[in-house]
Amino acid sequence: MADTSYQLPHSQTVALEKVHVRGEIKDFIAELEYIFSFHNREDRNIEAVYCFPLPNRAAVGRLEVKDGEVVDSCHYEIEHEYDRVLEAGGAACKLELKERSILELALGNIPAGKQVKVSLKMLIPLEIAERNAVMRLPLALAPRYVPQTYNWADNPIPSPFWHDEVPYEFSLDLTVDSRNICGIKSSSHRIACEENNGTAKVRVCAPESILERDFLLELELPQAIAPECRAGRHGDTETVAARFTFGMELPVPPVPEKNPEVILLLDCSASMTPGRFEQAAEAVELALRGMAAGDYFNLITFGSDCRVLAPSSLPYNRRNMNAALNMLTNTQPHREGSELLQALKVIDKLPRIKKSHRNIILISDGEIYNGRELLHYTHGKRHHTAIFSIITGSSSGQSALPLVSEMSGGFCEVITGRTSVSEVILRQLSRIIQIPVKNIKLRAENAMIVEPPFMPALFDGDYYSIYLEVKHCGENPQIVLEGSLRNRQIEIKAPLKEEEDRRIPVLWANSVIHAQPHHNPEPRGLAEKFDILAPDKPLMTVRSAAGETSEYYPAFRMMPIALGSEHRGGDYRHRELMAAVHEQKAAYGDDFVLELLKTQDADGTFDAEEVLSRHLNCSAGKLREEAMEVARNYFGKADDSGYRWGLTLLAARELPKNRITAPARRKIANAVKKLS
Repeated sequence: MADTSYQLPHSQTVALEKVHVRGEIKDFIAELEYIFSFHNREDRNIEAVYCFPLPNRAAVGRLEVKDGEVVDSCHYEIEHEYDRVLEAGGAACKLELKERSILELALGNIPAGKQVKVSLKMLIPLEIAERNAVMRLPLALAPRYVPQTYNWADNPIPSPFWHDEVPYEFSLDLTVDSRNICGIKSSSHRIACEENNGTAKVRVCAPESILERDFLLELELPQAIAPECRAGRHGDTETVAARFTFGMELPVPPVPEKNPEVILLLDCSASMTPGRFEQAAEAVELALRGMAAGDYFNLITFGSDCRVLAPSSLPYNRRNMNAALNMLTNTQPHREGSELLQALKVIDKLPRIKKSHRNIILISDGEIYNGRELLHYTHGKRHHTAIFSIITGSSSGQSALPLVSEMSGGFCEVITGRTSVSEVILRQLSRIIQIPVKNIKLRAENAMIVEPPFMPALFDGDYYSIYLEVKHCGENPQIVLEGSLRNRQIEIKAPLKEEEDRRIPVLWANSVIHAQPHHNPEPRGLAEKFDILAPDKPLMTVRSAAGETSEYYPAFRMMPIALGSEHRGGDYRHRELMAAVHEQKAAYGDDFVLELLKTQDADGTFDAEEVLSRHLNCSAGKLREEAMEVARNYFGKADDSGYRWGLTLLAARELPKNRITAPARRKIANAVKKLS
């Protein structure tokens, strides 16, 4: 079902001429300004409405409208103030958060022939990994398929007018503090980068770039980030807040305390295009092969309804694994919506396995229509079931799934152009089998802090940024993260350094707002204190000076937004602007490790004769001799079963020790122990 109020004739003039983004990246924070240039070429006043995606964890503030020499500053909208101004013939602009991932900009009463510019400021914390930091700027929205039974009157969801190509331009100019960076690149667009004395100028390599996918800017770091804690003061409120950044390095045993229950949840909705779905299906197969004896699992596919492999999770063995693979082979995406919330409710009703913690591995493109309801539901089920999400596709930077995963005690990974979805699902499986860090808390030495309202689950090899309020600092203050891993205490410490940086308190306030339930009054008060956009707190400007009023209500005009590249038919015109690495399927044949893992059976053994022969550059006969020798030495076997176990130990010898191979190595260790 579509919201017909958001449709417009193809012949209508589009008032939006250009979207320009400029700003600075420093200390892993992007401070950006969006500038929208409108020009009403019609012979009557219009209201221009433009929906565009909000980056994950971004804080939005300060909306300004410039009409010639007049600049209108913003305030929070009083109930229906925008509509009343337009009805009175005045001019107004409103910026509203629709769901948690879509911004709606409404510019009312643009006079015929007039040019108007709208600007808004935005802070985006970069995503930090071991040796890189990524700014993800979503530029396109994929179609949102909504069930026919959805109640539009009570829960309106913006469904913008889509088009393969939009008539307005996009440009981007960034200044990057490059003093501690060894490289700048983009896996989404071709960029030009000029560096001079510790400052890099970055721009997109075309006057008219493509708005059909997320823009990714990757900063390569010379070494892994050491724990650090930077504090900043917000001058208007005198609030001091800090950002504690650290990486986790844990001695994770290959065998967990308890065998997990893993539910594989596969998105089969209409937005899962054939390329996305093929990647997702291969990843599910690899996850099935990566489990071990003693685990329990289930497979659920969802779109507008759910298909469940079994009424309760099954013990992991060859027969049950083959049943799941058969179900996967007969599954295809269909032309319906993403009812993820309904799928989670179905999972909640399934019987739980005693002494096993339930985990969900969710593979989706992140195009969820009811993100607000989903977050509210997850908030109420915190620590009940951990959700490990994998988001595929090129327009996923505005999805609600990262917050959903974090609130549940899981983790979310967003696939970039250079990342294999199969590697990601193996990392997610390795997180599930890790022994959990318990009793996590923050404390301060020589300082007084307010603990964050929410602490994420911590996993080996991952990096985190936690925002906290600082009440008082003494001499040589320190921030300490504590936790326990079995009988061992974990402690990560960093000195608290206060600087003149008002960005950190704003991002702290934004993190508190989005960690609370939607209707909690505290976040709305915090938004007003820091002048940032929040749910149910639209920003707006008003000008209704004498002589500038209109005698009629302006004509409604919806600005089109580019359709994500995976949803287009045929070739698109600006292919030459795009890097050549997008949407490539996981190539098992080009990656020995993934190809080898795909041959692992449910009992832990490998049917890897061909793969190992090619990798070791030896004949099948030579490989068989070596495998039989290994089998005699370790197991005292010289028959066909011994040969397979010998192959398995040879395969284990070739597997590197990292998070991707952790599930397979755990499975081999369990099987060898049982056989011995």
